[in-house]
Amino acid sequence: MRNIQNFKKCRNFTSEVKILKNLYPPNTCHYSTSSFAKSNQLGTSLSIQKKHVLDDFTYLNSLLNLHNLKLNIGIFYGDKAVVGGKSKIGYMYGLETILNKKFHLVADHIAGKTPIGVSVIGFIFYIQPRIPLSFGYQLPNDKSLTGNIYVFELTYVPKEHKNKIRNKMKNKILTIVLLFSISTIVNAQTKSQNNNIWLHLVSKKMISKKTSLTFEGTMRYANGFSQKQQYFVRPSIDYQFTKILNGSFGLTHYNTFVYGSPALNKRPIPENHFWIQTNFTNQIGKFKFTNRLRDENRFVGIASLIPNSKEFEITEYKYRNRFRYMFTVSYPLINKNNKPLLNIIAGDEVFLNIGPLGTDISKNNVGKTLLNQNRIILGLGYIVNKSTQIQLSFINQNIWSFNDNIEESNPSLRISYLTNFKK
Repeated sequence: MRNIQNFKKCRNFTSEVKILKNLYPPNTCHYSTSSFAKSNQLGTSLSIQKKHVLDDFTYLNSLLNLHNLKLNIGIFYGDKAVVGGKSKIGYMYGLETILNKKFHLVADHIAGKTPIGVSVIGFIFYIQPRIPLSFGYQLPNDKSLTGNIYVFELTYVPKEHKNKIRNKMKNKILTIVLLFSISTIVNAQTKSQNNNIWLHLVSKKMISKKTSLTFEGTMRYANGFSQKQQYFVRPSIDYQFTKILNGSFGLTHYNTFVYGSPALNKRPIPENHFWIQTNFTNQIGKFKFTNRLRDENRFVGIASLIPNSKEFEITEYKYRNRFRYMFTVSYPLINKNNKPLLNIIAGDEVFLNIGPLGTDISKNNVGKTLLNQNRIILGLGYIVNKSTQIQLSFINQNIWSFNDNIEESNPSLRISYLTNFKK
């Protein structure tokens, strides 16, 4: 995760310290240095890191600072001991949003199908001006040797000091980073990746002061628009118990298609759910926190091979229970007439299989792994008017197959249209 520190005499330019989790084992210290020059809007830094004599990783970054948004774009070179195989040149980029003096949202990506290819999404909390505490979730690229892990970093930035080098002033910082990683990966025989596009609609209509009807629908595509991934329709009835707590009861019909290589399914799989959920929202200053818990009672179509054929058909439906928990936080980036116009949204949703783990369908096993899916969410929401919002979100979707023989890691772009009509 990227750690960025502002200094009083260099307020508009910050230096980047890139920590590569896969290069350093958990529970170790890593020391690195980065230099920068004074600038108002744009700057460039060069860093050379050595793990030992034979391992080199060099990167050149440019940083664009726009008020409370920082964009870092650069190129890197790594020798074969770092990236595997031949030496490789690639690109990386990072994004940081400063929500307030103490709280920053960050995202980093090192591109490429190499052992070091990784994305990290998380936040930085400044315990003190020189002591940032970072928390994030790391997502490996295809062929990466890293896993899906939570990453904690505690950084100490000493007071700035000045050194005269050829009569020019150059600021330097030394950062000590302590990495603690908790692995959540479940070993799967095959990993696959699909680049998804999701078209998403949510429409809510109030029918009384506390009761509403909601309709949600999605059409999902894999690998651009080249393959259908899934669609669902989801009607529900909602009741507002208090200002911060509501509950819903609904139905969902899914159809998951055959997509990707290898594919999770042999043929399109239908599912029918009935579910209940609670939604708890809390406002702290300008931050809006949402906790959603949903219990899904799933009836999943089971595909069986047709005798004397290579085709599959749905022969029965099996009951499986799944629990979903989603946490999101939103913050207004732009206001108009003292009302939010553009929000940034970040969060995570985890799907858990509830019931006897295993792959024996006759025993109503719910799957080999506790984790069914996980989604990391980072997006923007544009408030069109009182009743309409458009959201653009990046979602990294991880799916573990029923037999745990395939794990999908799917970078997904979701385009959402939300309406909320009063009575």
